[in-house]
Amino acid sequence: MTQIQNDYDQEVNVPQLSLANAVALYENSKTKVTILDVRPQSEFDAGHVEDAINIPIELLDTMVQSKLPDDTIIVYCRGRLCAYANMATKTLNEKGYQAYSLNASYHDWLEYIKQTA
Repeated sequence: MTQIQNDYDQEVNVPQLSLANAVALYENSKTKVTILDVRPQSEFDAGHVEDAINIPIELLDTMVQSKLPDDTIIVYCRGRLCAYANMATKTLNEKGYQAYSLNASYHDWLEYIKQTA
């Protein structure tokens, strides 16, 4: 599974951000940064990164034009072994957005914020 994820990380149109860089970009950017959660709605409802929007991966192609502004987009899902963040990032970049795959979970984000506060 890890090898598959590593292979996907190397694909064209799937730029990666570390958790530290993603949080810094989100908190310090002079332009708007959109946090996109591609998990199912039920998982999003159970907890998500503050200000994140939810477009489940299976709805991404149909909802992307109406839901996403032309901003920098940081995409996350369930964590490192979930390929959805990479898949969504690739799709968004191929549609002309500037998207980055986080490859960290909501819980990773919260833990990082606690540690750096």
